Amino acid sequence: MLRRLIGEPQQSIGAPMKTLLPLTAAVVLAGFSPHTAFAWGPEGHALVGKIADQLLAGTPTGAKVDRILELYTLEDAAKWPDCVRSVVKNPGGTFEFVEGKYTAPCTAFFPPQERARMADYAKRNWDTFPYLPGHPDHEAYHFADIPIEDGSYAPSDIGASTHDVVHAIDAAIAKLQHRSVPAPFSIKDDKEAILLLAHFVGDIHQPLHVGAIYLDASGTEVNPISEAQAEADTTAGGNLIAVDGGELHGEWDSISKSLETTNINTLVSKAKALPHDAGPVDGWAAAWASESVVAAAQAFTGVTFTPAGPHKWKATFADRAAYQTAEEQEKDARVVQAGARLAAVLKAIWP
Repeated sequence: MLRRLIGEPQQSIGAPMKTLLPLTAAVVLAGFSPHTAFAWGPEGHALVGKIADQLLAGTPTGAKVDRILELYTLEDAAKWPDCVRSVVKNPGGTFEFVEGKYTAPCTAFFPPQERARMADYAKRNWDTFPYLPGHPDHEAYHFADIPIEDGSYAPSDIGASTHDVVHAIDAAIAKLQHRSVPAPFSIKDDKEAILLLAHFVGDIHQPLHVGAIYLDASGTEVNPISEAQAEADTTAGGNLIAVDGGELHGEWDSISKSLETTNINTLVSKAKALPHDAGPVDGWAAAWASESVVAAAQAFTGVTFTPAGPHKWKATFADRAAYQTAEEQEKDARVVQAGARLAAVLKAIWP
């Protein structure tokens, strides 16, 4: 997971994970910040949670979730891990939630006891493995950087790690099943586990949060054969690829206005029609990640890249209008899918 060091957690599936190297100076000098790696944005994450809320309404599972979350819904909970990014470590070693750039959707967590919860989680998940200097380790839990050429996710892949988004989901599930939570995750209680799960299930369904394209200095796609090569050719999940005044990753994070305004009953009906995952629930995240690798490959199809500065590229599209249409359709479908699967995970844990 080089791009943001790199490191969001993926679930354990039995194979050993590779140790990741620090980001290259080129990436740091390019001004990349892991704070840019938000899947869906608060609107998309909230919609994932809202769909799950509706699917669980009136069920024993929904009642259990309500008791644990207390004042919150899954719609609220799905935004929590991004809100935690506003917790800072003070020079004296104390941790504090500071209202600022990333806190606009976080007002539900402003009460003192909830600020304290965010600060406590950040403290426990701050310096547990080597991450980007000056940034908390928990920022790495939101993604993986699997080369799109791989076609699927495996924990031994370049761009995977023991602290990527697959492992983050599995850690939250383990906590809710009263099993041991693997390092480096620290999850205090069931409430915290649901707050994390509601968000990370959304993250893993954003294709560029899992599948990555690697480019050399000329803009030619490469399939890295070593972590050192991946580090040198990382596009930071598309954050270093410029498009229309922004970054390609950020474009994929945003959901369409039409999706935001679609009647929730319509979205819930679509979610109910989706097929159910099979097998043990702690194997689902890896399968979802594999789907996202395939979707990410499609996201880079019909796109060419030219150098745009040190370790930066510019995207050019064979047919920009067609690309945007396909992109919106894929994103809309993935948000609905994430909502359905969030509900399904919780039902599998608490039938």
